[in-house]
Amino acid sequence: DFLVSLGVGGSFANSLVVVCVRAVHPTFDKPVMFETAGMLLLFVTLGKFLESSAKGRTKAALQRLASMAPRVATRVARDPASGLPLMSAAHEREVDVGELARGDLVKVLPGSTVPVDGRVVSGESYVDEAMISGEPLPLPKRPGDPVFGGTTNQLSPLWVESTSEAGDTALAQIVKLVEDAQAAKAPIQAFADRVANVFAPAMCAVSLLTFAFWMVMITGKIASPEWFYSDGGGGGGGGSLMAMPGMGSNSGNSEYPGAFLFSFMSAVAVLVVACPCALGLATPTAVMVGTGVGARHGVLIKGGDVLEEATKVTACVFDKTGTLTSGTLQLADQFADQTACTRLASELGVQWEAVPLLLGAGAEQASEHVIGKALVKAAAELVSKADGGGKVPALMPGGEAQVVVGGGVVATLDLPGGGVVATVGNFSLLASRGFAIPSGPLEARTLEATGQGKTTVLVGIAWPDGSNEVAGALALTDELKESARHIVDKLERRGIEVWMVTGDSSAPALFAAEQAGIDPSR
Repeated sequence: DFLVSLGVGGSFANSLVVVCVRAVHPTFDKPVMFETAGMLLLFVTLGKFLESSAKGRTKAALQRLASMAPRVATRVARDPASGLPLMSAAHEREVDVGELARGDLVKVLPGSTVPVDGRVVSGESYVDEAMISGEPLPLPKRPGDPVFGGTTNQLSPLWVESTSEAGDTALAQIVKLVEDAQAAKAPIQAFADRVANVFAPAMCAVSLLTFAFWMVMITGKIASPEWFYSDGGGGGGGGSLMAMPGMGSNSGNSEYPGAFLFSFMSAVAVLVVACPCALGLATPTAVMVGTGVGARHGVLIKGGDVLEEATKVTACVFDKTGTLTSGTLQLADQFADQTACTRLASELGVQWEAVPLLLGAGAEQASEHVIGKALVKAAAELVSKADGGGKVPALMPGGEAQVVVGGGVVATLDLPGGGVVATVGNFSLLASRGFAIPSGPLEARTLEATGQGKTTVLVGIAWPDGSNEVAGALALTDELKESARHIVDKLERRGIEVWMVTGDSSAPALFAAEQAGIDPSR
């Protein structure tokens, strides 16, 4: 900016003097350079605008991160004797999140965002922690379990004891990490700043030397007049100045240009061309935009030095869920027991193979759980393709689904032949309710799907006569992203080893690694 200011100011001042002299001496023929000053300011302003736009986009990314945390919370009074929250509305008060202190109790309703980091003291529910962990499945939360500010409660109310303040949550630390990364100087940026600090005064000195050099060369007639004219040769042929027409007599190449103006314009050219805008602005802007874009895509970059060191990367480690995979569950397979499902196929208007899916969707139709949403979506697609030949059973009038946190859901479904109780959940839930998984193809395919890392949900039917049967199993999977295999191949071609980490067991981990093209040993 200093060098640009000198160049623009000098051009404008010189042009202003020329205009004033022309007003007194109309024959004065020296050129003005107002357009030079205007164009310089235009280009510099355009650069500033682009820089500000980049900063604005980065700031918006940080604001989106910060907006995940709620601004208000419901603080609940504590029973002095037991230390548990008082459940009546009279003991609840809505406060600003910034007023919460460690040890305060807050109530988090279903669908609400947890305001601060803490631990559950009462209630059971599922909490979606994808913004922290990237895991698509919500985690069951019971008294004593930790929760994080910015995550979403899904099922039922939770009473949480704060273990942090608003500015100390995991989400706040993530935002601060990105802000610090943008403010920190990369090694190359610090070097650029040091160079820029010396560069400006050095260029001023070079500009003054340029001015003095041409003043001496012209006034002392050391330089040949031919240097300043385009036609070069001697004799009488007239010529024009190569770079600055009008600076001197144009009657012949034996004349020198105006010494002061030529020297001044040369000095100004040095200042303008030497402006270190790229050196002083490009590096910090690149760091700022890079960290901001990374944050918007879920990649947290600790600083500019990390970006610089990234050029030396020899190995890359990916998390499986939500990074290599899409992070959303989809129905992959369904297995049905023909004996159990044939009794309901005609009532539901579908083939017996589709009965477990419709029963599962009927029980989960009011659920906010990611598995329930996946089953309802798959059932809706099945019904839409059946041309009115199938339907998802409704809950019995006045009834509701009973959610077992960490297990599944139990619901009484209204069918033409009478109500049946459907139990949809994991092995533990069905075993606790007296179901026995039949040996044979159903068991084999269920175990195979589980070994491939698929989330397996069993569907059991309790008949009105008191008997029960396992109708089938539904296998859901977190599909590999379309770009995952391409990215892995591209990194491997560049000589970068690709590794995968996951909290899953070895079987699903190896299955996902095979799909992504990652060496099983990694």
